[in-house]
Amino acid sequence: MATVHDVGTIDRTEPGWLRTAWAEVMANKRWPGPAHNGAERGFLLGDDIPETLEPYINARWDPEFEELGTRILAFSRLDAPAAESLLAALPKPALKLDLSGYAPPAAIVLRVVADHPGTVLAGGWLLSPELPGEAIQVRELTILDPTLVDMAPDVTPAELPAWIEELPADDYAAYLDARADCLEHGITRQAWILAVGRYGVTGARRFPYMRIVTDDETGTRGVWFGW
Repeated sequence: MATVHDVGTIDRTEPGWLRTAWAEVMANKRWPGPAHNGAERGFLLGDDIPETLEPYINARWDPEFEELGTRILAFSRLDAPAAESLLAALPKPALKLDLSGYAPPAAIVLRVVADHPGTVLAGGWLLSPELPGEAIQVRELTILDPTLVDMAPDVTPAELPAWIEELPADDYAAYLDARADCLEHGITRQAWILAVGRYGVTGARRFPYMRIVTDDETGTRGVWFGW
């Protein structure tokens, strides 16, 4: 029997596909008790939550995840209006610290996004109401602020050694790439310190992964932080 998870059953181009998928799941399977985060089961179907999230899931859909159907969905580029809507609609238990990861609590990340329209975007994962761990996991933050990266790195490489000229072409390129990574890491490490102070990104349980990015839509440089 076909389910909402079978390829082709849900047309992701149709408005409302996410609510349709999750509602059908809830109609056929219910886990006893609340979700693992303490929120009432099916909270992701509350208010306009599916409609708010839907455009950002499509923005990052990858055929690699097709077999997961609607069980686990990636989202990205979630902006200020969407963050504000989610803060108002999601129950408090769903916004608290997610102990399955190291990111700040969703409440903090979404508030940072909501307070900085056009500059801060969020991403992460949705675990559907079908799963006992139903959740919204906000695990990425992109801050499009060129001043975070327009600085001198705190890692200064030494002069290139003379023996580099004797390396094969591939090894020569790899060595230069490694040096560039060293410089970029020096910049992003400082960028995280600035982001915490300037944007209030507090509550992380671990130093994030980072990379310098250029926004495809605006051309603005910034930093992607991920946990």
